[in-house]
Amino acid sequence: MEDGMSTSVVVRELPNCDLCAVASKTAKAYADAFIPTWGTWGNVCKPHFDSEGCRLGTGAGQVLVFNADNGRKP
Repeated sequence: MEDGMSTSVVVRELPNCDLCAVASKTAKAYADAFIPTWGTWGNVCKPHFDSEGCRLGTGAGQVLVFNADNGRKP
């Protein structure tokens, strides 16, 4: 795993997992990652991240870190 700057991104809202949506399920995404078995990028939950062979790092994927304020100051 690389340093935290390239393996995570702060988001205001966690999107749903794109692969769960295909299976008519709903789960919040763990990461925005390249999905090797599909040959494309998508938002994936932790179980799909693991089962589909996704990785973290530059050109591979980033963990989505929820922060409603997303760095905004009051």
